[in-house]
Amino acid sequence: MGSQKDVLSDTTEYLSGQRKRARWHKMMKRLIMLIVLAAVGAFTFFHAKEWYTVRKSVSGVEIEFKTEWENAAEQVNLTGDWSEDVLALAQSQLGYSESNDADWSATFVSFCLSYANVEGFPVETDCNQWVQKLRGDEYGAYREADEYTPEPGDLVFFDMDDSTGLKIADHVGIVVDVMSDTGAASAKIKTIEGNSNDCVQYVIYDQTDARIIGYGKLPEETE
Repeated sequence: MGSQKDVLSDTTEYLSGQRKRARWHKMMKRLIMLIVLAAVGAFTFFHAKEWYTVRKSVSGVEIEFKTEWENAAEQVNLTGDWSEDVLALAQSQLGYSESNDADWSATFVSFCLSYANVEGFPVETDCNQWVQKLRGDEYGAYREADEYTPEPGDLVFFDMDDSTGLKIADHVGIVVDVMSDTGAASAKIKTIEGNSNDCVQYVIYDQTDARIIGYGKLPEETE
């Protein structure tokens, strides 16, 4: 009788051990699966084109820039001339494209200003708020379109949705070149813009284009 009890006890202990080992193996499989999924998710996050991955605080504004922009910017040799450097950085991004519902023109220009190390000039992700800051006494860097002749390196603000007539900035670019009135052709400006047809590209406008509402004048370089 005692022998039967021993066998029964041993069998029960063996089965209990088997169940524990089965549960442990099941848990390990789930853990491995979670680790794999987390690794795939992290890779997708850091390499997907749609994600911003570099967060910087510039002039008190938290802005996230794209890794692709940074990689191209690293190839630009900065001269210390802020207008030239801003343009060089913007031109290093020509052809970059992205399609989403958000306007990223201000983020793009802010990136160029930030990586050109421009001082004494605010950056923003909202065009209208940017204009308000530039108008203020702290910077005094805003110029009305009908009172100013732009120069290369200036920011140019647009009201692309001119439905209200209130001249509310909703897009921004950088002036690349200014072409004078020749008599045969009206004065024009050439700009480089982010989020122009979902990409970074050159655009040419008449200087009198009603969509142009004003300009942001960069400060002089500090010694």
